[in-house]
Amino acid sequence: MPSCFPAPRGGSGTESGFCHRVMLDKRSTVSLFGDDISPIMLDVEFQTKDRLRFRMYDPSQERFEVPLSIDAPGVAAEDANYDVEFSFDSSHFQVKRKSTGTVLWDSPLVDLFFSNQYLQITTAVPSTSVYGFGEQEHVSFKHNMDFVTYGMFSRDQPPTPLANLYGVHPFYMCVEDDSNAHGVLLLNSNAQDVSLSPNPSLTFRTIGGILDFYVFLGPTPENVIQQYTEVSRKCLGHVGQCLGRSSIGAGLAAGKSAKAWSHRSYAVTADVVRKDEQQKKIL
Repeated sequence: MPSCFPAPRGGSGTESGFCHRVMLDKRSTVSLFGDDISPIMLDVEFQTKDRLRFRMYDPSQERFEVPLSIDAPGVAAEDANYDVEFSFDSSHFQVKRKSTGTVLWDSPLVDLFFSNQYLQITTAVPSTSVYGFGEQEHVSFKHNMDFVTYGMFSRDQPPTPLANLYGVHPFYMCVEDDSNAHGVLLLNSNAQDVSLSPNPSLTFRTIGGILDFYVFLGPTPENVIQQYTEVSRKCLGHVGQCLGRSSIGAGLAAGKSAKAWSHRSYAVTADVVRKDEQQKKIL
């Protein structure tokens, strides 16, 4: 993994060819959630020319992180397809697409909450064409940005509009006004939700761990998914389900899947098995 090396940076942190590190001190006011953590560290890693990682964590005490090892060779800032900008006082953090200047991630860090059991960060998004955030039964492919909140906490229940389901995929894709696309993954396995606002903006909340984000530059939707699955080709079981680029399964894997919801008794299950055996179906 890339690591940050101390070097002068005008008072707002340290940097190397492929990493920025900034220490953030909490504002004087106390949050409503208690156990505020300060200072926190913000590391920004230039992992590939089309992939950026930034993470916010407690530098004084280890907190749970999803144990996923991801290859990250690192690139120099001038070779990346994105720019990272901090305000002079480190109160604002932006990620921009170099080719167009479009701001992909735009967080006012003064609105950041980092408590022991409550973490929250907000970002503006460049358009209202936002997709993703599973596993939910969404009412439309493109999300409604009118103050909608999606809970992400695995639950075994029948599909219901806007209800959380079997897996958790805290990933979204945004199609920008010029038809370029980018994606963002929050790598966190705690209970969480995200709120969509018409600004347009997104607010992420979780009750533990750290804030660990990956930004994928695309620029096409297909490129975004390729870059996302490159990261998630290792099993993201800790997040909710396994992702990545699976190979074609064996023929015997094409068997019948029997849902448990309709099996209200042993007799019903036995009857299903008997009929499948008669039709020589693979169970």
